[in-house]
Parts: sequence; C-alpha cells; structure tokens
Amino acid sequence: MTTKAIASIEEQCKQAYTASKTIASITTPIKNKALLAMAKELLKNKASIIKANAIDIEKGKENNLS
Repeated sequence: MTTKAIASIEEQCKQAYTASKTIASITTPIKNKALLAMAKELLKNKASIIKANAIDIEKGKENNLS
C-alpha cells in the first residue's frame, strides 16, 4: 500500500470519527429517516452498484488481489 493510500485511509477514519460524534447526538427518528433514505437510494441504484462491483472484482482478479 502506498503512502498516499495510507494517508487517504487515515483521513477517512478521522472524518468518520468526527461524523460519529454528530450522529450520536441526533435523535432516533431522524437517524431512521436518514437510513431509510439511504436504503432507497441503494435500491434505486442496485444495478449500477452490482455492475461496478463486478468490474472491481474482475480487476482484482487480474491483479491477483482476490
């Protein structure tokens, strides 16, 4: 893994940690509404997500990553 990739992962972890503090203070009904909205978007984009995942898996196989 490159130094740039590690830095990117570390930054994403920091952002997730910061977001977790905000999310912890949100009420359950609001969290549920957000989760439902995310679920709807995932279902709406299911075909393109599966297609992109298949491409990623194939690239991984080509590079002996899976």
